[in-house]
Amino acid sequence: MSGQNVQVLAISPGATDTNFFSESGGVAVGNLRTPEGVVKASIEALEKKKISKIDGFNNYFTSAILPRLLTRNRMVNLVYGIMKKQLK
Repeated sequence: MSGQNVQVLAISPGATDTNFFSESGGVAVGNLRTPEGVVKASIEALEKKKISKIDGFNNYFTSAILPRLLTRNRMVNLVYGIMKKQLK
């Protein structure tokens, strides 16, 4: 795509305040991002020529930082514990 003036961005927005969870029967964990906030972060990442963006502190911490600090087994148990509490 070189020379075609096309940018690609992989965005990982985390839980966003839309009807996704109510329609899917899922449960949102943590603070929900606003759709406007996700769009703003996406545009800023595109302007900086980024190829990926993990939006929101909680999302970044749980997807990029914690897996580097915890073993896979501890990470699975942590996520399971969080999800178990949310489903009650």
